[in-house]
Amino acid sequence: MKPLIFLMLLFFLPKVIFAQAIDLPKAPRKFYFYWGYNRGVYGKSTIKYHGPGYDFTVFDVKAKDLPEPFSFKVYFDPGLITIPQFNFRFGYHWKNNIYFSVGWDHMKYQSIDDQVVVMDGYVEESASQKFAGVYNHKDVIMDHQTFLRMEHSDGFNLVKINVEKHFDIFSKARDRISMTAMTGTGPIFPLTWTNAILLGKHNDDRPHFSGLGISVFGGARLTFWNRVFFQYNLDVGYANAWDITTRPKGQPDRASQKIKYFQKMGVVGFTFNLKSPTIAPKSR
Repeated sequence: MKPLIFLMLLFFLPKVIFAQAIDLPKAPRKFYFYWGYNRGVYGKSTIKYHGPGYDFTVFDVKAKDLPEPFSFKVYFDPGLITIPQFNFRFGYHWKNNIYFSVGWDHMKYQSIDDQVVVMDGYVEESASQKFAGVYNHKDVIMDHQTFLRMEHSDGFNLVKINVEKHFDIFSKARDRISMTAMTGTGPIFPLTWTNAILLGKHNDDRPHFSGLGISVFGGARLTFWNRVFFQYNLDVGYANAWDITTRPKGQPDRASQKIKYFQKMGVVGFTFNLKSPTIAPKSR
């Protein structure tokens, strides 16, 4: 969580310093926080692998997400709630229903086992005696156990910074019930945590930033008593992950892929206000 904490400090520290420098009282600042879960769909991806003794590409790889089966123990135990595909976000109201937000989308990605893909490149015997050879657009079976698997199951994690525009749809009974629509966009910083099989060898990698991307979302929010809300989002994005590690830490083996995704999420959140401190004018 350190990268997310760092981004939040960068976002809020200038505002705190600015508020301390102003003597006049400020209107309350509006914030929101949410937590929820997602499902993802992925487009076909071309994956390039390279390292000592091999350099090859597999084309049009199909993939799926890995949702955790529902159970109260997993989804409601504070020590286990980060196992499913979750979404976390913290937002700040700037002005005119424009928000800035930073969040973490914990998605999961796994290539589909035993699919037939086209492979182009070479593998030397020093890398694998079993799979050594020259591949000239050859059909191969992507066997997860013995050959090849691309899996970001500990997280196709997306750190996102968004600019959002909210639109008030209706408000009933003095804001006891209100509905808002929103849309937004911003950069993606993929923090991949990859569990790959490469030429039959397993990798359990540590998370690291592997590329850059962009996303766009639209959603609707139903708020009760101007505090608690339920929100449903549809999100599409593109991530160019050019620095995926495929061997244990310290080895030079790398992979790259461009991932297109569609995500739907349901979240529960809270809105709250914080008043800026008022500093009394200095006596003259």
